Amino acid sequence: MWKQVYTVIFFAAILWQNAVSQTIEDILTSPTVPEGNEFIVAWPLNDGSAGASSPDLEVYISTRFPEANVEVIFSGDNSRRRFRVVKNTVTTMSTSKTGSLALSAAYEITHAECELAVPKGLIISSDVPISVYVINSKRVSTDGYMAIPTHVWGTEYRSIAYFDFNDINSRYSWAGGFCVVASEDSTDVTITLAGKGQSLASTVRGRSIGDRFTVQLNRGECYMVMGNGSTRNVFDLTGSHISSSKPIGVLGFHSRTALPNATLLEGRDHLVEMIPPTSAWGTSYTTIELKRQSANGKGRGDYYRILAAEDSTVITGHYLDKETKAKISDLNIDRLDAGEFSDFFGSATTPSELPYGIVQFSGNKPFLVMQYSTSASWDGDTQHDPFMMLVAPTSTFGSSGTIQTPSLDNFNIHYLNIIATTTDSATAEADLQSITLNDEPVWSSDRVVDGGLLNEAGIIPASIHGQDIRFVTLHCRNGESLTIRSNGKVRLGGYLFGFGSFDSYGYPAALALADSSQSDTTRPDISAIVDSTSARFSATKPNMESRRSASLARVRTLPGTTNANVTANAPLLRLLPRTDNVRIVEGVITMEDTLQDCVVILAAQDYAGNVAIDTILIPARPFNQGPDTNTTSLSERGLASSVARIVRVHASDGVELDVTRSGTMELWTLEGSRVFNTDVAPGNTFIRTSTLPSGVYVIRFAGTAWSSTIVVRH
Repeated sequence: MWKQVYTVIFFAAILWQNAVSQTIEDILTSPTVPEGNEFIVAWPLNDGSAGASSPDLEVYISTRFPEANVEVIFSGDNSRRRFRVVKNTVTTMSTSKTGSLALSAAYEITHAECELAVPKGLIISSDVPISVYVINSKRVSTDGYMAIPTHVWGTEYRSIAYFDFNDINSRYSWAGGFCVVASEDSTDVTITLAGKGQSLASTVRGRSIGDRFTVQLNRGECYMVMGNGSTRNVFDLTGSHISSSKPIGVLGFHSRTALPNATLLEGRDHLVEMIPPTSAWGTSYTTIELKRQSANGKGRGDYYRILAAEDSTVITGHYLDKETKAKISDLNIDRLDAGEFSDFFGSATTPSELPYGIVQFSGNKPFLVMQYSTSASWDGDTQHDPFMMLVAPTSTFGSSGTIQTPSLDNFNIHYLNIIATTTDSATAEADLQSITLNDEPVWSSDRVVDGGLLNEAGIIPASIHGQDIRFVTLHCRNGESLTIRSNGKVRLGGYLFGFGSFDSYGYPAALALADSSQSDTTRPDISAIVDSTSARFSATKPNMESRRSASLARVRTLPGTTNANVTANAPLLRLLPRTDNVRIVEGVITMEDTLQDCVVILAAQDYAGNVAIDTILIPARPFNQGPDTNTTSLSERGLASSVARIVRVHASDGVELDVTRSGTMELWTLEGSRVFNTDVAPGNTFIRTSTLPSGVYVIRFAGTAWSSTIVVRH
């Protein structure tokens, strides 16, 4: 139970300043999208050889809200930096870029710090949700990742990276591994090493596959484990099991490698990606090949790795030609047990065909898919190089997301692949037209370079997933903040990647980290007891005994709340940590001015994305004693209060009222447009709003001073 009391005061003219221009969908975006109030990021080793350049470490921070107040804590010395981030701009922290916020290159974890607890996590917090992306760049060796906010960190993970790479007579000993980051003090982390090449190599400090050990980390500390780099295409720590007593973050990485590395290719690069907990893995995936500038006709396609979370996992898949939609080949795996992985095609030693076009996988149990870009000489495109990119399950696609392209000079090409799924064929075209990038429609954008949302080129056959799926590839610019949005009825997966000369990066966007073990469609419940000048409320989400149910993610007030002082036993403007399993939030509403109606529009959202919205009304007390009160306004106010009373607001259906006299009830938008009016008679009246777009509306009794605010959300 939360022990601190949180207070938010709302006035009639200024609700929550950052929400003035926000829609309800903006404010109540899925709690599992990669936006949050707190992040802890780290930089595992890039390259590490004697000739490597100094690292260019960068952090890109952006927000969909008008303004975010951000604080950064440097774990090494606990120093702090505060700054503001403005909507549709990218605030950069950098080790080298002039005009950016300063960041020390010493935050990269070194080879000597392997298997030691080091205070090298960068703690980033904000008063409103932000998005964070991270880059580690050295000369022709770069990759980055989408940072996962701490409120959706978990306690059980499997690592994923790539085979160690000992290059040309041990000239370079590059290796893959993982890095654990702690969000709380005294976090016990238990690691069981797994993978391939058990008897052929070890970790840097001599541990072997099969070893099990426990370390304790404090908030902001990192623990990096990697191979010793003595082999090539043999030793791999993918599948290692990582569990903890408190929430942790996990990064999979490779210091530098060719890809595939069974042969010596030109084009070696750093790999890194932040891994979701196993509870957020899915059973169906769709992705698109990475766009090339040129090819030599020898190699083609992208490298894929499949990692199982549970025993007896069976995978079916295929890849299709993007133009003809014809199946090229199957991608099936008969069985994988927990922690086992399989590659397509892991044994390739010369440039050849890897899966390309439209790639789809489906399984009987949760699994993870990683998509890897190949080395430049694999298919002859020098504007290409390896990176690893997490593929999102279609079940966890979101309806919006914010992403940033790097501002480094390394890259001259940036692409954004968008995968869109619709569920209602009757409205599919309108739903697809609702997708925007920085408020401009995607379907008609001049950014489109491949596929399309409304043409045949972008159609993905529904042979595996049974959904209407479309894809489109867009070009983007250096240092650009990109906000993807839809009307909420279409789900999006996004992948941003870019290339320079023998250099590259790639990471996902619009990825939601829902718990795949939950199939919860039950909304939270909101109740209130109102007295003369205050109300006690509670938002609850019971733990269903028959099946797992999602806990509360947030409880907050919405635009339209007026004249209210709200206190609660949980933070009203921040997401609740999923691992806290919060089932009830309670609070008190107090009127600021007893001569005016107190209206509180309260929303409760759980981690399955279910939302309940209710309006709590404390009527004005027009005859409350006070010095020198104007009698005329009191009479008008008293008349208004006696006209009607809101009994209950059903967010998706309508509003129930108790009316004391005949008249006309009107519904208006906040912009001043009347939506409709209806005649009412004394007694209980229900005004249906199910046909209206989601949003905030004003309901008023024509010819009187009575009005109130309601929220419609479908």
